[in-house]
Amino acid sequence: MANKNPYGKSYFRRTQARTENKGFFGEMDYFINLSEVSGEDYILDIGCGTGSSMRYFKDKGFKNIYGIERSFYALKTYCQGFPVCNALSEKLPVKLSSMDFVFMSHVIGHVADVGNTIKEVRSSLRKRGKFGVITPRLFYRIVISVKNLFTNYKTDPTVLRYYSSKKLISDIEKHGFKLLSVQAIDFDPNGLIDRLVSKRLIAIFEAV
Repeated sequence: MANKNPYGKSYFRRTQARTENKGFFGEMDYFINLSEVSGEDYILDIGCGTGSSMRYFKDKGFKNIYGIERSFYALKTYCQGFPVCNALSEKLPVKLSSMDFVFMSHVIGHVADVGNTIKEVRSSLRKRGKFGVITPRLFYRIVISVKNLFTNYKTDPTVLRYYSSKKLISDIEKHGFKLLSVQAIDFDPNGLIDRLVSKRLIAIFEAV
């Protein structure tokens, strides 16, 4: 029997429940300000999922927003009204040097081939275009895993890798980018550990 598709209805229901809240809005505001993206820029959301980030950009007055998503179900259910395409990040159906800002919010840890994905991102960007990444932080994941050694804690099976800032920078800079900023942040801590150990990495790179 073939494995059940992990990116089905229940997955995107959980995803939507985790977005459009205080933490998500804080991340997006910070992300937009840090990247210095403007309202006229051409923006590509890789792994647009439930469309939450695209809607947020639109609500902030951005005009040229495009999405790529591997799940046809997600596109059909959540992304109506946006120019989107069913595709993988390893082979972007985007014109060369056509984008000003490409971002991956909680996606880079899910892709099968990070190297080819980043090469495709670089090809899609104009020179000095920006590439932004939000991803769960490896150190936070280690701390939580240790804390839950004797509980029923389970990691998300769709996540293939977690990143330290050093590894994230290394994986991206070697494909034609330079780092502008990387920070560990948590906009919605739930407890003491969350307050002491930030959950997310937010990084901005420039195409060179």
